[in-house]
Amino acid sequence: MPAKEMEIEIDAIKKNGFFKVATEVNDYQAFSPQKKYGLVVLGYDREMDGFDEIMSKVKQIQCPLIVYTYGKNTGEIMPEHLTVLNGYPWALISNFKLTLINSVFTTLATFSYDSTK
Repeated sequence: MPAKEMEIEIDAIKKNGFFKVATEVNDYQAFSPQKKYGLVVLGYDREMDGFDEIMSKVKQIQCPLIVYTYGKNTGEIMPEHLTVLNGYPWALISNFKLTLINSVFTTLATFSYDSTK
């Protein structure tokens, strides 16, 4: 769910064919916890609205979350948002394209996913 476009990153993950990438949620505020997700990638921007609501939805479905900062240092994350992320055991911060792609593969390969939920 990008706060801004993540076309390069999404294409790189889609091309491998290992994972189904749900790209229908391009507006992070439209994210619905009723769907079955094995992983949520949130494109983070300091000015994004609704961070607490997104975190509430992610916590509701208890799935891994990767927060992608688009090449910016993790210091770019607002302190109050970092506190919330530190309180969620399945959160990971990624700041570069390759780190994001590696984190997606590693997380999906190691975290069990129940498609019946």
